[in-house]
Amino acid sequence: MHHTVPFHCIVRSCARRDPGGLRSGAGQSVARWIVGKLRRAAVRRGIRGGFRLLTAPIAAIIAVMITATPIAADDPRAAAPEAAQPPATGWLQWRRLPDLPSVAAKQPPLGLAGAFVGVHHETLVVAGGANFPYGPPWSRGPDGTPPPKVYHSDIYLLGNVAARLRDDVSDTHTAAVPDKGVHEASLGGRGRQTTARVWRISPNGLPFPFGLAYGVSVTIPQGVLCIGGEWQETAADGSTRRRRRSDRVFLITTDARAGRAIVHDRLPAVSATGRVSPQTPGGVGRLAGERGIQLPKLPVATSMCGGTLCGDTVYVVGGMTDGGPTDAVWALDLSRDSLARGRLEWTRLPDVPHDRSEIVGRVLPVVTAQHDGRQPCVYVFSGRAPNDDGPDHLLYDAWRFDPIAYRRATVRRLGNLGGSPTGAAPRAAPSRPSRTGRHGRDARPAAWKPIAATGATDKSGPQCRMGAVAAPIGANHVILIGGDDGQIYRQVQTLQRQIERLPADDPQRARLEASIRKMLERHPGFRRDVLLYNCVTDRWFHAGTYPGAPPVTTSAAATAGHIVIPSGESRPGVRTPQVWAVRAAPRQPHHFGWLNWAVVVVYLAALVGLGSWFAQRESSTEDFFLARGRIPWWAAGLSIFATMLSAITYLAIPARAYGSDWVRSVVNFGIPVVAPVVAYLYLPVYRRRRLTSVYEYLEERFHVGIRLFGSLSFVAFQLGRMAIVVLLPALALSAVTGIAPTWCILITGVLATLYTVLGGIEAVIWTDVIQAIVLLGGAAVSVVLIALRIDGGCATIIEDALAYEKLRVVEWHWDFSGDAFAVVVLGALFTNLLPYSSDQSVVQRYLTTASERSARQALWTNAGLSVLATVLFFGLGTFLFSFYHRFPERLPPLAEQDQVFAWFIGSELPAGVAGLVIAGVFAATMSSLDSSMHSVATALSTDFVQRFGKPRTDRQRLRIARFITCLIGLGGTTGALVLAHAEIRYLFDFFLDTMGLLLGTLGGVFALGVFTRRVGTPHVWPAIVAGIAGLAAVRSLTRMNGLAFGAIAICVTFGTGVLLSYLLPRDTKAPLDLTAFARYRTVPDSVSATPDACSSD
Repeated sequence: MHHTVPFHCIVRSCARRDPGGLRSGAGQSVARWIVGKLRRAAVRRGIRGGFRLLTAPIAAIIAVMITATPIAADDPRAAAPEAAQPPATGWLQWRRLPDLPSVAAKQPPLGLAGAFVGVHHETLVVAGGANFPYGPPWSRGPDGTPPPKVYHSDIYLLGNVAARLRDDVSDTHTAAVPDKGVHEASLGGRGRQTTARVWRISPNGLPFPFGLAYGVSVTIPQGVLCIGGEWQETAADGSTRRRRRSDRVFLITTDARAGRAIVHDRLPAVSATGRVSPQTPGGVGRLAGERGIQLPKLPVATSMCGGTLCGDTVYVVGGMTDGGPTDAVWALDLSRDSLARGRLEWTRLPDVPHDRSEIVGRVLPVVTAQHDGRQPCVYVFSGRAPNDDGPDHLLYDAWRFDPIAYRRATVRRLGNLGGSPTGAAPRAAPSRPSRTGRHGRDARPAAWKPIAATGATDKSGPQCRMGAVAAPIGANHVILIGGDDGQIYRQVQTLQRQIERLPADDPQRARLEASIRKMLERHPGFRRDVLLYNCVTDRWFHAGTYPGAPPVTTSAAATAGHIVIPSGESRPGVRTPQVWAVRAAPRQPHHFGWLNWAVVVVYLAALVGLGSWFAQRESSTEDFFLARGRIPWWAAGLSIFATMLSAITYLAIPARAYGSDWVRSVVNFGIPVVAPVVAYLYLPVYRRRRLTSVYEYLEERFHVGIRLFGSLSFVAFQLGRMAIVVLLPALALSAVTGIAPTWCILITGVLATLYTVLGGIEAVIWTDVIQAIVLLGGAAVSVVLIALRIDGGCATIIEDALAYEKLRVVEWHWDFSGDAFAVVVLGALFTNLLPYSSDQSVVQRYLTTASERSARQALWTNAGLSVLATVLFFGLGTFLFSFYHRFPERLPPLAEQDQVFAWFIGSELPAGVAGLVIAGVFAATMSSLDSSMHSVATALSTDFVQRFGKPRTDRQRLRIARFITCLIGLGGTTGALVLAHAEIRYLFDFFLDTMGLLLGTLGGVFALGVFTRRVGTPHVWPAIVAGIAGLAAVRSLTRMNGLAFGAIAICVTFGTGVLLSYLLPRDTKAPLDLTAFARYRTVPDSVSATPDACSSD
């Protein structure tokens, strides 16, 4: 008899916690009605025993959701979403670094505008730039002339900048003194001012005798790439001759030990293996002549332009040329393939458009790159357009360039598969400058898409932000700092044009010049407010104010999770030496709360209690591994569903739909298509053999070596996967709950190990059932709450989704590196066939049911739930997009896009409900972990201990199985802890990729066994090698989408095996009942056929 907690006890317990909830009677009535309906339905369908076991957990879940703490009127969450907005300044953390020093000794630091900025070897590089060291430009010297602007060629270096930002270097750190010395600089931080000898000035500067400024600088792996710029040639008497623009492209690297910078005109060479050779030291004070790839000159000498690095491509946008302002966009491909060819060249892309046809050129544009939820894109904001007939046009528009979409459009236009990763056409466009700025616009008009105007929020209109600093922050946001709104600039221009029209002796000229000087002297500075732009929702919002003097005409450099903004122009003619760093530091607006914690603790304790209850029934290995066939079909189906739905998937699917569309939903819709193949072809073969480990079939069909290969591949992959499955949700949970990731890992790992060791497969399956219900319920509650929070409900959400193409299901193109329809269909078929036909953690569920018919029903149950969950989770992502599109200020810059649902849970769901959903995320993590643990323990116990060990009693084997399960659980938890604190993530990804090559071929091996009789062991080994080699070649030599890898592995392995079976035929064939061709209906399900050995080798 099953012992369950009486429902009325749970109700009374909840009523004591919330007298206004269930004690009123309404809550009790609703809860009793729901549970009663479920119980009567269970009795009608003959599943009363299983439901009795679930009565207490189901009742507890319903009671907690109904008795969730009501939101009081004064609770911020009860107000409108605008009122609940947390302080945006709390999402950004600012830190001041040592000020930029002065070159001349005993002179106050002035700062620089238009300097080249970047980071190399954890050293901040500030090179070149311009300022007014002899006075502001509106002043007059003894001879009555304004002081000149001075262009510099010095290179400033701030070492160990990443360590400084991590507080690993003290404020008084002293570096070795290079040739020009180490300068004292003002250091601000923590409310005090100190001095620190931290900045170095490289003994060699830029190879430009008159200095250089106002170009583009981009940090690339090899160093700081500097492009274009301008300088002023000066006569011997000091008078300025004329302004010159540069087309030079050079690379700055740093030598940390020597405290100097090195300027190169070449990139490092690339070997035949694709590895980049180390940069060799070059000359000092001149362009280094080392071997490598020559950096090409910019086709048109340009200054006052914008630039960024997007993927492996450098983009230069707009600016001023000798022929006037330009809208030109140039791209330089620095990908491995391009470097391997040994030649680089600039490619002309479609010009950046304008929102008004009469405007030409874009000077001082704000350019950056960020991920828009689908792929990395280039963003262009604001700027100004010179006007010969009046004051310059101030630009408020904003545009997005999608390199991948442009490449596909170019391929379709040319009718071949050409095109480079930059999205450029195979033939470069002419390099002649275009005064009209219309080059290439009509050829591919879809390259640029308009987005929300610069700075346009719900509370303010569009803004001009020319010369501002922009950089990607978080996974999908762009931060915009400073910028000139242009109002005073236009007034000064108007007065200057009036002066030009007046005679030289007109007294009004002096009055107008005095007015200009007065305006510049009293200039308030540039925009102090900091803006954040969400590239997914296409919305702007304010995020506080800049802590120092807001700059223009400087660049940002990213390092150690921070964005560093050095120096810049603080107001016309005035520079600031301040160096600031900012990083995203989002914090939940509300504490997780005691009720949420109570729900989580009760839920997790219930799971452990369930495992201890089942421990009383685990008396044999058959109980521990297969539950003696006691699992009802619906529970097995829910367990399969929960096993395939990890916490990563639970968080990632809504995040993907939030960021992109429904294209990947087709993959899950392929599960009902694959289910009949597994149910009627694979499943009868496995059930007839009465397997414990699915890899036993490989020995019976082929050879023990094939069995060991399959089992070892599965075990190794699962051991590695367990660490990732635990780590990634722990990071998201840490952001929501405030618990350190270490504790999140320990909670999930230890508890999952405990109830799995105690209760075996029954505990795993029944906890999976509860977890599946909680996960689906949490997603459904979130969908309902979002619909209630948005004015207009579902109609508004659908309107937003259609406007931003969030409901797109098919991508009609032939680019197999993306989600083309053909690739997605292949993934829907073969990617799903792999786990459902050859994964021990899934196949083991088929074997826990009482009959083949029940196992088939479990497959149908999983297929139906998969379709339902796909619609629910993708719909949730679409709802999240609409919510944060309507309320952009409620979503901070998150480190990963996958955290968006977790953030919504912690910040928007009511207390109690949030705890239940977070408990569900914990549960999803444990569901994946316990399935991996138990399936790996089953494979090791069956395929190795029992197969090769000495004979033991069944009780001894049970103890060994539990011991192995415990070791695996501790190993997976330890692996997650190591990954959380060690910088080996890329090495670990390489391991998982390598193991994925082996697992991909397993699907082909099982298909050879089930669908052929001619193929034997001599054919299977070469087929495995061919499958691994073919998949490895595709992964390394092409940009093929990963969804196609399963199809490639299965088809190559299966095709090679079949071909070899005809080229090298055998005398015997496999027994019929080891294949799908057997008349399995004549074989009783409880009878184990004994085939002849089919490994004739």
